[in-house]
Amino acid sequence: MEASVAVKPAKPFADIGKHLSYSQVNMFDRCQLAWYLKYVRGITKKPTVQMLLGQCYHKALALNFEEKRITGIDLPANEIVLHFTNTFNDAVTAGEIESSPGQGFDSYRDPVARLLRHYYEEYVVDKMEPVLTEHEYVMPILGCDRVFAGIIDVQLSDGTMIDFKVTSRRWPDSEIAENKQATAYAMLSGRDVDFEFHIGLRANAKPAVQIVKMRRTRDEVDAYVRHLQCTVSQMKEIESGVADPFPRQGFCNEKMCQYYQECQEWKYGGLA
Repeated sequence: MEASVAVKPAKPFADIGKHLSYSQVNMFDRCQLAWYLKYVRGITKKPTVQMLLGQCYHKALALNFEEKRITGIDLPANEIVLHFTNTFNDAVTAGEIESSPGQGFDSYRDPVARLLRHYYEEYVVDKMEPVLTEHEYVMPILGCDRVFAGIIDVQLSDGTMIDFKVTSRRWPDSEIAENKQATAYAMLSGRDVDFEFHIGLRANAKPAVQIVKMRRTRDEVDAYVRHLQCTVSQMKEIESGVADPFPRQGFCNEKMCQYYQECQEWKYGGLA
């Protein structure tokens, strides 16, 4: 029997109005046109199977951390894996996923279920003491009329923040050095942060996890705030029609971007 814990709203930050998040800013940095289509034109997409797997992986771990904050005891691994598979299966059955006719999902789901069990048993049980789970942060952006919002997967009793990822490959050193997510959460928390990415590698034959540790300080936060100020200014120019969104060619392919088709139509005048 699965534990019963409080369920957070499906749409966090619904009451704070227009705001920025790390994922939105990261999308803008990668391709302004894709950002424009999603956040200005309001063209939404169902998650891909890979996105859904990551969401269900997060929900399963959150189930345990929320329970452990209350009871001090980790849930059995079988309950966590069952929660993952049930959540994934329910979303697929409800059509809440971008898919092709006849596409099978067991081959995607089962390796991640094994990965989740491995990570949970080896890295979580009796090793983590959560104090915050799926905690929502909101703060104004200095010098701007917008706020910044984020949700931290889990914060431990020693102050360490952890974000969970499920990917097909290890993060290279260059990608780690350029990552600004930890900086965003240091800004939101108002302190220097010890941050860890726990990256589940779903494409490995045997379940494997990459642990990436980093520390973010006030200097990095100040630089990120300046980046946000510049980003908000650019966003407003696009929103008002003063400037056109700039497409980034490096991400213009169907595998990398859900908005590939709409981008092609926009570029060639076919998007109404």
